[in-house]
Amino acid sequence: MVGTSTPKGNILLLGAGFSRNWGGWLADEVFDFLLTCPEIVGDPDLQKILWAHSDSGFESALEQVQKDFADDSQSEVSRSRLGAMQSAVGRMFQDMNAAFYHELQFEFHNNYEGTVRQFLARFDAIFTLNQDILLEHHYKDQYDISLKTPRQWDSIQIPGMKRMPVDEPMFDKSWARAQWQPLPDAEYKTEPRCQPFFKLHGSCNWMSSAGTPLLIMGGGKEEAIQQHPILRRYATEFESRLCRSATRLMVIGYGFKDHHINRMIARGVYEHDLKMFVVSPKGRELGKALSSSTLPAAAMAVYKYDLEDIFRKSLIGVSQRPLRDTFGRDFAEFNKVDKFFDR
Repeated sequence: MVGTSTPKGNILLLGAGFSRNWGGWLADEVFDFLLTCPEIVGDPDLQKILWAHSDSGFESALEQVQKDFADDSQSEVSRSRLGAMQSAVGRMFQDMNAAFYHELQFEFHNNYEGTVRQFLARFDAIFTLNQDILLEHHYKDQYDISLKTPRQWDSIQIPGMKRMPVDEPMFDKSWARAQWQPLPDAEYKTEPRCQPFFKLHGSCNWMSSAGTPLLIMGGGKEEAIQQHPILRRYATEFESRLCRSATRLMVIGYGFKDHHINRMIARGVYEHDLKMFVVSPKGRELGKALSSSTLPAAAMAVYKYDLEDIFRKSLIGVSQRPLRDTFGRDFAEFNKVDKFFDR
């Protein structure tokens, strides 16, 4: 049963550009990493597939490998190639997460006020497309949200998921180092005193009830999400919150390239007057750049939304500067971003 509390109106959506502030890789950098992986280096045909998608990105290459396997699941070659690609992607997450563990400083200055953690704690819900463990480690394991002043939350919650602690006593309370599995769908709920944290595409440390990795990458994301009750819940939760009156959405580091996400945002904007603040190096030009590109424009026609028009109708603010500046010593930019919460 879903919790009975009525969610408020300030929600956050994170993409790869958020983790980039602490050394996380963007899609182009993931492509470069995969080129060095032994799974790729050892398979010339897999190298060719990756290079063939150098313009569209590694997820496009993964989509082709997934499709090849789906078309001929009895082929040992296609099975092996899919396994190699998935192994290389898993290696990428291992290396990136290891770097997050070794990053001792999450904040960009030593003052208590105006920190990233304090900022995150002000949102009524956090949604992320990222599958790394940056926030589990630095926002949950290294921070007690109940100490925030004024106190708003008792804790953080990943709704519908169960933590399977690691054996090492030093890390038995860790969210980042644990493995997570979905609870039975009937046990899904959001706790009123816990800040909900939704990973819309799963996570590198999640496993399905069948024991397979629970993360959505490559092609057919919307269809893949429908195969997992927990991710269906999250998609419904996201769209439902976008479509409540007086909702404000802050978007940090998302490039607006997932049509199933954009379509939900579009519904919130066109049908419920959703307002949006975008943090991106491209700023307000992000919508125009994507709308003017031939391939995305064609896809937008199919999905029935226009990203540039969405930006024009919904934007209440833009920040083009990196978070390490905004939450460092750039007080003017911080004040601009902080005004998101003004009503």
